[in-house]
Amino acid sequence: MRRKLIKQGSGQGTCYLAIPKRWITQQGLQSGQEVEIAPEGNKLLISAEKGLVEPKTATFTIPDNKEVTIRKLLVNAYYRAGYDKFMVSYDYGVQDLIKIVKDNLIGFEVFTNKPGRYRIESVAEPRYDDFEGITEKLFFLLLDVLDSLEDSTLLEKVSRVQRYDNFLKRCLTKRIYTPEESYFLWQFLSSLTRIARQCYHYHQTLKNEKQILTSQEKEQLQEIKRRITTIQKAYLRNDLNLIFQVHTIRQAELFQHLHKKIPPVSAYFMTSLARLAELATSPLSGIIALRTEKHEDSHGTRS
Repeated sequence: MRRKLIKQGSGQGTCYLAIPKRWITQQGLQSGQEVEIAPEGNKLLISAEKGLVEPKTATFTIPDNKEVTIRKLLVNAYYRAGYDKFMVSYDYGVQDLIKIVKDNLIGFEVFTNKPGRYRIESVAEPRYDDFEGITEKLFFLLLDVLDSLEDSTLLEKVSRVQRYDNFLKRCLTKRIYTPEESYFLWQFLSSLTRIARQCYHYHQTLKNEKQILTSQEKEQLQEIKRRITTIQKAYLRNDLNLIFQVHTIRQAELFQHLHKKIPPVSAYFMTSLARLAELATSPLSGIIALRTEKHEDSHGTRS
């Protein structure tokens, strides 16, 4: 079945497409009702809003009670992959399972079917179309992490960054963006989350060595925050020019510079954080380029 695009007005960017009447009737739709539209490469998927999608269910066994095993199975293999319900066989303490779900999955809870058999499903998951809102929260939380290096609350804040990262990548798996844009967004989110993880390791080092940040170290942290804030503005404004402000000095030169002002361990972590910020600008450049192209196409400004 083929349909012609119908031009609207004098602009070149906006066209309309007639939806077959038979499909509208089959779905019980009427004028004024909404449908879901999702881009998928060179395809555009249209689905009836009232048509509920069957939850995607995964059934699996967790072989041991190691935190890394449980987390990798739940988060990487199934949650990020877009599954909506997990039927889990787990012959260990359920409290470990509950904690890992709470620490890594937004809006999911554990229910006991019978001893050793559990159902994990969403009870208050955010809407997937709130991707940009959650991303903005992640930025503000990341800046808060940088302000909390000596604070006992840092671990929880880093865990929240990870939860946001997991949820946002789940959104990408649900195909709310084109595959090209999703690829860059996935890499971008990973870079931001690595910054939070590095802050956690820095915090642990300070704690273990019973060190407090000097005024020079705090000054350098403000420079790292400036870079993250610039990245945030570049993302929100789709401004490619802002990205160049993040690239100020090469990593080796930065380390040599910091080594003269602050202790070697802090110089290492500061250099690492600056480098991770720079790495985030690479996928961000791709995101901005794609969005700029999409904006120009929609307004008919490209020749």
